[in-house]
Amino acid sequence: MNAIAASAECKVHVPLGDRAYDILIGPGLIARAGAEIAARLKGRKAAIITDENVAPLYLNALVESLTASGIASSSLVLPAGEKTKSFEHLITACDKVLEEHRNTPFMRWGYLYGGFFLHQPCTFWKTDVVRGVGGFNPEFRFDMDNDLFVRIAMTRARFAFERAFLAGFRVHETSKTSTILHVSREENARIRERYLPFPFNSAGGTLIRSFSFARRLCWYTVQGDLGWLARRAFSRTSRMRGA
Repeated sequence: MNAIAASAECKVHVPLGDRAYDILIGPGLIARAGAEIAARLKGRKAAIITDENVAPLYLNALVESLTASGIASSSLVLPAGEKTKSFEHLITACDKVLEEHRNTPFMRWGYLYGGFFLHQPCTFWKTDVVRGVGGFNPEFRFDMDNDLFVRIAMTRARFAFERAFLAGFRVHETSKTSTILHVSREENARIRERYLPFPFNSAGGTLIRSFSFARRLCWYTVQGDLGWLARRAFSRTSRMRGA
């Protein structure tokens, strides 16, 4: 049986100059995919892009094969058909690949002094951790989440990133973010004054903030995300100017 399988396997070379690559065709390749890819992959992460027809048949088996070879993977399932071969879906695929790298290790002091950000809709806490710091404080109208996060950070709680899309939120014309942002600024100032061991804008606070930004920049550089970071900074600057 092995001899038959081996004889049925073939390699097709696609001659594209510097972008040339080989295609392996044959039975049992999905089960061996992890080992084949591991021998060629420089890192230990891979992105799988497939469609709605192929995914149910082969995606799980491919993920298992990659995992068995020590390769972490993420997958993106696109609609089946020729219409998927579009610039819109190319951007979707690129974003999926890039977002796997954009997180940097959590920095407690950086968060407390403005060098790191936790996004409330995508942040989840164990019940005992929330109860341990007294839960949400109802005196805050806007920054009750930030108040909670600061108190949790002060307890030296451990943070971990889950590389999956778990939640999100929409900013619209009637949302708090659009209508009472000044309340957030006021409440944020109260939170800092209440909990921080030394003032936010003091020399120590500025030093921590600068160090946190520099450390995150190093992480983004190592992860190859400087291009994404530059586009994000440009987009934010454009929105601020438009406002």
